[in-house]
Amino acid sequence: MLAFGGQPDRGLAWFLSIILALGIWLAWGLNGNRVTAAIYSGQVGLSPSVLASQLNILGIRGLIGEAVTHFDPAVNGRAANVRLAAANFSNLLVAPGQTISYLDLIGPTTVERGYREAYTIIGDEFVPGLGGGVCQVSSTLYLAWVRAGLGVVERHQHSLPVSYLPPGLDATVAEGYLDLRLKNPGPGYVWVRSEVDGDRLTVRIYGDAPSGRMVRVYTQTLKTYPIPEKVKLEPDLPEGKTTVELPGAQGAISVTYREFWREKKLVRKEKLSSDYYAPAPKVILKGIRPPGS
Repeated sequence: MLAFGGQPDRGLAWFLSIILALGIWLAWGLNGNRVTAAIYSGQVGLSPSVLASQLNILGIRGLIGEAVTHFDPAVNGRAANVRLAAANFSNLLVAPGQTISYLDLIGPTTVERGYREAYTIIGDEFVPGLGGGVCQVSSTLYLAWVRAGLGVVERHQHSLPVSYLPPGLDATVAEGYLDLRLKNPGPGYVWVRSEVDGDRLTVRIYGDAPSGRMVRVYTQTLKTYPIPEKVKLEPDLPEGKTTVELPGAQGAISVTYREFWREKKLVRKEKLSSDYYAPAPKVILKGIRPPGS
């Protein structure tokens, strides 16, 4: 996505001529007073090796950040939501100085747009909800972005721990009040690629990749909280029989840091976040159906 204030200028025209020369389809839209270009590959198999010379002029010279998370493809609703959300930024160019909104990228999570029901976190419990799984995509994007050394304008942790990333590395969203907003501080463009293959969701960030540069992101868990148990009476289960509906997870207090290294020397260290996660209860279903019924 590219956003330019006011009317398109020579710089925009020059950029579009490059994109058109690459055969990429441009879908134009108007967002307030900003002209926005969403860039898709269509059937063109874009890859850094093929486009290296063309992307180099935009300041995109190599891979600068990557994150991989896993999901269960057998959980159909959630898997479909992950694939759909990730496809919304499978090829995304971010201009120098531009801030992107994850919620703007994926659009409303409605049935009409293909999103399905799956478990999502509401308050302090996992409940079925439309679009469950889109936060795994936002979390994977966030982790790749901070590993690329880029800027974060807005990020929120989940209220409960998630299974696909350690505490401190996730990023939840909620339409209307919680977003993930990320900034490219420049001076070159940033290219975001997303890919879903089997049970793997991968987000890669390409940009300027100076020799000897390294960014390290790590989290420290300062305290953990035990998993509570919650028993729910289930009339469809035989009396006395129990089954685990949700396994639960330990709560945690964590702190996340980012280090910038150049030629094996630490240049800068910063704290990205301090986060609290309530423990997720282990939910046990207890049967109450009388014998013979």
